[in-house]
Amino acid sequence: MRRLRVFLLVGLLVAGILLFLRSSFWSLAEIRVEGNEALSTAEVIRLSGLVPGQNLFRIREQEVRERLLLHPRIKAVDLRYCWPDTVVVQVEERRAVGAIPVQGWFWEVDGEGTLLGSKAAWPGKGVPLLTGMTLPAAKPLPGERVAAPEAAGLLAVARRLAPEMRAVVQEIHYSNAEGISLFTTNGIEVYLGRPDELETKLILFWAIYREEGAAEARIPVTYIDVSHPKAPVLRFAGAGG
Repeated sequence: MRRLRVFLLVGLLVAGILLFLRSSFWSLAEIRVEGNEALSTAEVIRLSGLVPGQNLFRIREQEVRERLLLHPRIKAVDLRYCWPDTVVVQVEERRAVGAIPVQGWFWEVDGEGTLLGSKAAWPGKGVPLLTGMTLPAAKPLPGERVAAPEAAGLLAVARRLAPEMRAVVQEIHYSNAEGISLFTTNGIEVYLGRPDELETKLILFWAIYREEGAAEARIPVTYIDVSHPKAPVLRFAGAGG
């Protein structure tokens, strides 16, 4: 008899807990999004599939992550709970390191070569044009990887540009004959050559640019060759050759 009473008590306790967990006390009331810049908060919430009124204990976290990761701009997702009624969606977005001109459009690409989406106009400073690649005739799709063999060198340079360099580098160009060149917003060509020793070459370029390439320079430089870092070559405005 005592055992029966214990079973009944445990059963009532379990039933009470289940009812409490399913009650409106645990209904989702607020969805917060953090880490998003390119995507709007409303878009992230829509993609997540989360809706107010859901029971927090019935949210399938893996499904939410998988839905969000289908978007090419989202690299990683984390869900946190602020009990009893809030879910925080933390996203890590892929960052565009360059834009590839394709059939009149500008396709933003991250450092791994993933196409993030297209725009009708160049995104502007901070997202240099990546040119000189042999691209397939078919229209690309968001989420695809750039398959052009020249892309590796261009992306290697784009990934290494410090923020202050991004503000002045407008184009990164590949040439089969000459290698890689940069073009700044004030018209200076910077010849890097082969995509090796990039850290050293870019540091040297930036040191020369700050000293000789700024708009206030008395005789501005028009060409910087750092393909051989130990023997850089400069050409100034008005100089022959």
